[in-house]
Amino acid sequence: MPRVLRNRLILLCVVVGLATGLIGSRLYSLQVKHHARFTERATEQHQAEYSIRSRRGALLDRHGRTLAVSLETQSLSAHPHRVANATEAADVLAGKIAMPRGQIIEQLESKKSFVYLHRFLEAETARSIERLGRSTDGQPALLDIGENRPFWFQRETKRRYPRGPVASHVIGFANIDGDAREGAEIRFDDVLQGDPTSYLELKDAKNGSIRQVVREPEKLSSDVRLTLDLSLQHLLERELDDAVRRTGAKAATAIILDPKSGQVLAMANRPTIDRSTRANRGDSRTNRAIEHYFEPGSTFKIVPMALGLETGSITPGERIYCQDGKPYRTEYGREINDVGKNGMLTPRMILAKSSNIGMVKINRRLDSETLREGILRFGFGRRTGIELPAETPGSLSAVKDWSPYTHDSLAFGQEIGATALQMASAMATIANDGVRVEPRIGLGAQDSAGGVELFEPAPAHFVVSVQTARRVRSMLEEVVEKGSGSAARLPGYRVAGKSGTAQKRAADGKGYSGTDFFASFVGFAPASDPELVVLVALDTPRGTRRQGGEIAAPVFARILAEALQYLRVPKDAEPPLAVGVPAMAQKAPADVPVAEVPTPGKVPDVRKRTLREAIATLSAHGYRVRVQGRGTVVRQTPEPGTALAPGGVCDLLAGGAG
Repeated sequence: MPRVLRNRLILLCVVVGLATGLIGSRLYSLQVKHHARFTERATEQHQAEYSIRSRRGALLDRHGRTLAVSLETQSLSAHPHRVANATEAADVLAGKIAMPRGQIIEQLESKKSFVYLHRFLEAETARSIERLGRSTDGQPALLDIGENRPFWFQRETKRRYPRGPVASHVIGFANIDGDAREGAEIRFDDVLQGDPTSYLELKDAKNGSIRQVVREPEKLSSDVRLTLDLSLQHLLERELDDAVRRTGAKAATAIILDPKSGQVLAMANRPTIDRSTRANRGDSRTNRAIEHYFEPGSTFKIVPMALGLETGSITPGERIYCQDGKPYRTEYGREINDVGKNGMLTPRMILAKSSNIGMVKINRRLDSETLREGILRFGFGRRTGIELPAETPGSLSAVKDWSPYTHDSLAFGQEIGATALQMASAMATIANDGVRVEPRIGLGAQDSAGGVELFEPAPAHFVVSVQTARRVRSMLEEVVEKGSGSAARLPGYRVAGKSGTAQKRAADGKGYSGTDFFASFVGFAPASDPELVVLVALDTPRGTRRQGGEIAAPVFARILAEALQYLRVPKDAEPPLAVGVPAMAQKAPADVPVAEVPTPGKVPDVRKRTLREAIATLSAHGYRVRVQGRGTVVRQTPEPGTALAPGGVCDLLAGGAG
């Protein structure tokens, strides 16, 4: 063999050998040494496991009416790296989605693997965009829409609140991703939100894919029924709006509570939130009923009165000297005054006349430890136990931290911080024969078939004896019949309650303001067998009338009257037969001028008035009302000026706008 040929053959063999060695080395590296790593990368490229969150359960009222629900919607998404011409695509989408053309281009030219162009499209908008992805009359589609294409629709669920802002502080909300943030949404999140479903997705070389379920959810989503009654909630919010408008109060709270079960039937606050905007900041997001505490003032007097009767330190028949209009000077130099001139009063009349001096003298018969322990038993100074987040325990200092004034101040509701719910719960304890039932907002979990599994009943315990509770209940009836709560009277019902007008702390924290008050009224009916406790609290009302008995009691009465009628609670008393203008007429709502009150015993003219104004006027005169229609009163029977004793029935026919 020629030398040149032999050398070429040797060179070829060396080259082939080296190439074979390199290939073998590379194959060894790929298939042996780094086999696991490359297998993992291949698996990542062709297989993917992901989870899809289950649809969130609905929040319902006690009768199954929807308060919050998750609806399936479509969101438009895109793979920017697959979009051939971002400008043309933006031209097509501009005006279809709520995103400016320039921002669409920016999104489609980004380096992200995928982007959301519009989440939670309305059904009609989604259909119009889908039509852009179809070819028509031989013309190509304007957008390349479909799975594994530049644009695609992703199915998502959106939380909706069909009742708008109604009960917003109680319901709370879930964010755009369905994560609970406030209220009942977050408290019952473990019931509302079931486990996700896990899928395995397999992709081929052309990006085609198939999916299969690898893990079913262990826990399914359930609906939750709240104790709220939507009808009562609407009533409460309507009257609260009206009260704020009338009084100029900067904030307000109202609660309807079932004293026997502790269930909150309605709870509302003003200011409130509107979930449709993002302009909800500060105080509007606060559930004032449980997060804001205040010095309750005279409504708190039921607590030391009950404790005095329970311990035997006072007796119902004794008489206590209330200084006959003079200030009561304490040994530490403080002067305590009454609004009126009160001489010798029984405990019953001390509560009816809301005598601060009388309450201080009763309170002084209790030692500090006994007083504080009794206040704690009533539920103050600790959280009520309601299933809502961010509840405050209020404030009640330890005895060792009391000032020389504290013991006396507690007699009339100062130097203690209470929430509206704590105050309503304390009144419910008196209404429920001395048994305190923890307030509750959750009723039960409802499955897909509509079956309801009730939550555990609320804990309950005796605070005072049945005898003591009924004595205080009788005293509170006297408050309404003869005392500061006369504007809370209801024809046919025995009503018990207590007003409060508490001075607010001065802005500098030193002493009390002479202009800012917290006006409230809390009570229950029917007093013979209490079914409802209602609390109304108005923060910093403006105008000439600021007393709780003047501005909060009438709101209480309107709420209670309609709620009792709605629940068909039987009446337990005949209307008073006294001739003359009842106290409710003397303290009439702002839009029913006292000057218009006609001769006592004759039916006033309520024609051309709204039903609310007409009912308020007739009720103020002790008449019962039957209504037909809505809007403005067009006819009344008996005719205006007809002689009719209090307790008689007036029929109203309404029609037109009102």
